[in-house]
Amino acid sequence: MISFLIVVAIFAIFIWNKFIRKRCSRCKALNFAVYNITELERFKGYVKVQEKNSRGVNTRAVSATLTINKYDYRCKDCGHQWSEKKKEGLGANL
Repeated sequence: MISFLIVVAIFAIFIWNKFIRKRCSRCKALNFAVYNITELERFKGYVKVQEKNSRGVNTRAVSATLTINKYDYRCKDCGHQWSEKKKEGLGANL
């Protein structure tokens, strides 16, 4: 059983490192840095939260301030620059 879990963990690390982890699109290096973050838009939205109480778990929508931020990256190996937009909650961890 333990050997199976070790194989699954190694496989999960391989998948994360090969396909999910962010890389430079030109040279595929992992050595990059964020050099600028710009807020593009701020708006009110709703986020689903789960509450635990004595009757069980409830799910409800809560009003929150959301932002769309633009992250600018620069590869430290080849100098390639790229940007990415992310929708994020402002303040608390959403």
